[in-house]
Amino acid sequence: MHRNLCALANNFADAGFMTLINAMIPSREKLNFFLDLLTPRQVLFVVLTPGIEVCQYRNTIRDPRERFDFYGYEALDADMKREFGDVGWWFDTAALTPDQTADRIVREASRRALVNWPVRPQTERVHSRRDLAHAGRSICALPRDSSEAMATLWPGVP
Repeated sequence: MHRNLCALANNFADAGFMTLINAMIPSREKLNFFLDLLTPRQVLFVVLTPGIEVCQYRNTIRDPRERFDFYGYEALDADMKREFGDVGWWFDTAALTPDQTADRIVREASRRALVNWPVRPQTERVHSRRDLAHAGRSICALPRDSSEAMATLWPGVP
């Protein structure tokens, strides 16, 4: 499934469209799998980190049909930090609305979230969400649970 999603995202990115893929990335191996599928594009990788309590709260205020009950937050959070805590931009969104989060990502991701393949330790300017939507970016959002997007990949960054 992820192979097909990345192929579709690549096709749309190559055609100048922005695309979105939701998936779980619990390990560096899985991150490398995605990055391999998005090659040769450079990738921006943003991990949204509002904290476990905020994720759980946000899930409770969702429509019941959109909730995702998950009880392994602590283990998943620890695994992700251990596996790829040195990659991309780990962005605390606890105090931000979705619009504020998107605006900051647009403003700051190009300088804070660049990832090269293969994933190594972290070492086209977009000014607005509208610019991003028209810049031919492909977005791969990777949630820890359905209440909070956990990570975002943008293949095709020049």
